[in-house]
Amino acid sequence: MINRGFGGSEITDSTHFAGRVIFPFSRRWFFLRAGGNDLWAGKSVEQVFADYKEVRWAVHAQLPDAKIVFYLLEPQPRALDTAR
Repeated sequence: MINRGFGGSEITDSTHFAGRVIFPFSRRWFFLRAGGNDLWAGKSVEQVFADYKEVRWAVHAQLPDAKIVFYLLEPQPRALDTAR
């Protein structure tokens, strides 16, 4: 397993950087944990799904036999500001 994760990203970043962080490794499985930052940025669920379909298309265009596991953790409430 190769961890090519990068924090603070949105799904479109995975599509944009796929040539650097996905394709060179030609893996059979691709785990995409994403979507939380997208939702926090104000994207709709429909837009997050559309962005996922784009990254799925990009992966399958280069790695047609790759299996993609997409998982989204629920957005958590931001920590309360206790300094107030």
